[in-house]
Amino acid sequence: MHQPTKISSHLKTPAPAHFYHRTDSLLFQFILCEFIAVHREIELMKNTMLKMPQSESTSEEEFTSFLNAFTLTARNLSGSAQEQMRFFAWNLEVGALTKLRNYCTFFSQNKEDSDKAPILMQRYANRAWLLCLQALDYVRVLQHNLVEPILPIEKIPETKNLLILTVEKIFGQIQRLTRLIARVSLTFSRDENILFYILQQKEEFDQIYEKNFVNKIFEKMFQNGVPEAGQFLLQKYGERGFFDLLPLIASKITDLQVVVLT
Repeated sequence: MHQPTKISSHLKTPAPAHFYHRTDSLLFQFILCEFIAVHREIELMKNTMLKMPQSESTSEEEFTSFLNAFTLTARNLSGSAQEQMRFFAWNLEVGALTKLRNYCTFFSQNKEDSDKAPILMQRYANRAWLLCLQALDYVRVLQHNLVEPILPIEKIPETKNLLILTVEKIFGQIQRLTRLIARVSLTFSRDENILFYILQQKEEFDQIYEKNFVNKIFEKMFQNGVPEAGQFLLQKYGERGFFDLLPLIASKITDLQVVVLT
């Protein structure tokens, strides 16, 4: 009698898995984390661009130094070519902007088409990423030209100007993304994990936006502002049994209230 074929164990239907990229709360924390890292590199890039040699009499050594400095910060944003071949953000070791772009993509895929903000977040992050790659291409051409002249003399200033314009466009896309992330943060007003992360990163957000940004966003989220935000966090983390975090939360909320009083 014919025996039924046994299904190999490795072909069995796997148990349902929980994917972090389907969890908005965790995804948005990743977005905020990489967003902060992107802003650090953007500030370095701005400082590097201020040192870009403008004179035609600039020494080759000075120009090479500028190109190397720019390449370093741009690669910290985009990652290496090998890194860019990796599809998943959690496989990336460097490339804050690449990771931010990927997280924004997952975040937008979790939303309805009518929810425009996440779609725009992904669009701005993706544009900034593409522009960063384009800027690196201009730099590679200029670096190659120092070793082996491939550009006509009149094309060198043109390529420099294209680099400047591209970097300005990067800054513009990041600025749009920055405004949008602040707006989307308001939708997490009852998510203690997001609020605690924002509270922990107060200094970073104050630098990115403005002084007392966290105070102001808590005032928009809660009718009674910072005190109510503190009560909410203490209650939620207390209910979950994270008693070791309560003194830290209380201390940081007190610091915010001192700022309000002064």
